[in-house]
Amino acid sequence: MTPISEWTHKWALKKHINVWFQPTASSTNDIAKSEPSYDLFLTNHQTQGRGQGQNTWTDNADGKNLICSWLFKLEKPPQHFSGALWGLCTYQALSKCWPQISWNLKAPNDIYINSKKVGGILLESSSQGSIHQLVFGLGLNVSQSPQTLSGTTTNIKENFTDEARITELKWNEFLDTLHSYIQKTIFDCQKNKISQAQKEKLKNALNLNPLLSKKVETVTENGSFVLDGSEVHWSELNLLYTKKIKDN
Repeated sequence: MTPISEWTHKWALKKHINVWFQPTASSTNDIAKSEPSYDLFLTNHQTQGRGQGQNTWTDNADGKNLICSWLFKLEKPPQHFSGALWGLCTYQALSKCWPQISWNLKAPNDIYINSKKVGGILLESSSQGSIHQLVFGLGLNVSQSPQTLSGTTTNIKENFTDEARITELKWNEFLDTLHSYIQKTIFDCQKNKISQAQKEKLKNALNLNPLLSKKVETVTENGSFVLDGSEVHWSELNLLYTKKIKDN
């Protein structure tokens, strides 16, 4: 294992999280859907990494970034606004651990630093009778950005003046924080509406993105957004950015 996956694997074992790891995998989301006995799935490189819709997720095949999926069994099917909540979950964890970095969200599923993409989320759910399953896939550029997407992506490491800030201790702190937010989001994504506090946090995180051409005025309890008095669904907000950026 290389440092990020090694640190994450060690952290998971200490937390008694049932973790799956292989150096190379097709897609951690796909494996999560076929291996229900595990909770966390890690790899250094995906050969068939996927993003939202028909997009792909590209990595440099060297394991310097976080490529993982979490598998959850739910009492109820996740609500249609779940993507917004899982984006907020990740944004909050990153902002709490590295507050000096200019984190923001780009709808529908991307984590940004200023105007460059640093991470992406892929949610997939299924229901069979009373059994509901949710896969939370997260790709995060930690120490390197995809070489094929130079200029449009960034990584956490290059946003520090002191590269030593990404240590195993700091990484464990991030994983602890993310895990804490994950536990709350599991329940929130099954509720009928987004809370007032979450609506405000989502609005602020989205409005921090410099590529957004119109500011979000209000986030509704059903996961839509109001801009210029018109309601826009979460999944359609990507149409309002000033330039298109290819997903990595």
